[in-house]
Amino acid sequence: MNYVDFIADNARSLDELEKSLLWLMSNNCEIIESPKGVYHVYEKRAVFARINGIKIVLYPRDHSLPHFHVSVAEFNATFSIEDCSYLAGKLKNSDFIKVKYWHSRSKDKLIEFWKNSRPTT
Repeated sequence: MNYVDFIADNARSLDELEKSLLWLMSNNCEIIESPKGVYHVYEKRAVFARINGIKIVLYPRDHSLPHFHVSVAEFNATFSIEDCSYLAGKLKNSDFIKVKYWHSRSKDKLIEFWKNSRPTT
């Protein structure tokens, strides 16, 4: 079950349904209707940087441990913002060296983006 189905099945009124859908769209989500009339919710992501074909991505509202995602060709990996330690996935060593160098020069901006993109409570 996707977000839209869950909201539609659990909304007690049209007003509640409207508020829930507006909340989704204002919280880094996008609702798209497929050609078959099925609605899908996609979380927007921030492409933070590109370095020699390597894409650095952060997801607003991502789970706790501050981290960033790296993708290049068929490889994807996740690294800690704090020290660029490997958390998950696969990456060629030559690409990791580029990411490590980039991280050493961009850590402050990564931390700032992470802090600014967290939900406020």
